[in-house]
Amino acid sequence: MPLIDDIQGVLPEDLPKDLSKYLLFDKVRSRWVIDNPEEEDSFEFNPILERWVPVIQDYQTEKRPHDEVSNPEDLKREKRQRLEELKREKEELRQYRQKRNCCIYVSQVPKDITFEELEAIFGKYGVLAQDLRTESSKIKMYKDEEDHFKGDCLIEYLKEESCDLAIGLLDDTKLRPADESPIRVSKAEFSNQTEPKPRVKMKTKERLQLKKKIERIHKKLHDWSDTEEDDETRRLREERTLIFKHCFTLKELEDDPGAILDIKEDIREGCEEIGDVTNVVLYDLEEDGIVSVRFKSAVAANNCISKMNGRYFGGHRLQVEKYDGVTQYKKSTGDAAEADRLDKFAQWVEGK
Repeated sequence: MPLIDDIQGVLPEDLPKDLSKYLLFDKVRSRWVIDNPEEEDSFEFNPILERWVPVIQDYQTEKRPHDEVSNPEDLKREKRQRLEELKREKEELRQYRQKRNCCIYVSQVPKDITFEELEAIFGKYGVLAQDLRTESSKIKMYKDEEDHFKGDCLIEYLKEESCDLAIGLLDDTKLRPADESPIRVSKAEFSNQTEPKPRVKMKTKERLQLKKKIERIHKKLHDWSDTEEDDETRRLREERTLIFKHCFTLKELEDDPGAILDIKEDIREGCEEIGDVTNVVLYDLEEDGIVSVRFKSAVAANNCISKMNGRYFGGHRLQVEKYDGVTQYKKSTGDAAEADRLDKFAQWVEGK
């Protein structure tokens, strides 16, 4: 029976074992190709038509005038060589996919956390992979025999870079300020000895639904990637920036114009005991006594919240939290404001 009669109507992943050994993936054209050395014709799977069609002319062995009849063995030998080349390419592609690791392992997670919370938190750092059947994010929360969450989970992204971003910003940090201990985030490690998953037969309608789901995921990934650089920069800045409330009162600044420099210096010194500080800004028009501090790393910023929140500073109890990325705090700006501040400071010095 001709090869085409055996494969027509069968998806590449559903081919029986005796035929799948001839199946190869052409990376140049992104098509599955089946080439049986015992036959002259080769076929490729057209994903639009969902049919096997003959390979176009330039992919077949070029016929030479002197070899058309006299050298059939040469033709078979060349086809076998091409088959071996495609097999090597297929193996390289398989090994590349195995090396790609888009999963992170998260431990020491609060046991009262919900699936939705994890999805919202880790979704900030990239597009989460989805189960194509349930359309839910691929977050595996490990549970004990009594079906209680044990505090560790496996999370899969669509891009490997998202794993690095999540690890860099969330490892050794608290998911919620009130949590007792920080979480640990690392690249997931898998054993090489895994049982092959059984292939699931799907009907035509299910395949069409699956294709639509894949298209939606790729569109989501493309949309996220368009703004990924800007979003990543913004997230990095927000994760490293803290807001200190109740550092001063407006009356204290009015009575002592030199207090601005002292407050900023004292805040910086206290924070630099925890980690490197890149910027300190005092908002002298805010009644809540706002000072922002930007750390060099998100880990230091999280440690600062744990150590400084609730402490007393200049008789005031500090409230320390991450910058929400939205609120615009007010402070004096421009040369006129600076000149006025210097005049008040000079008058204050002369009056002492």
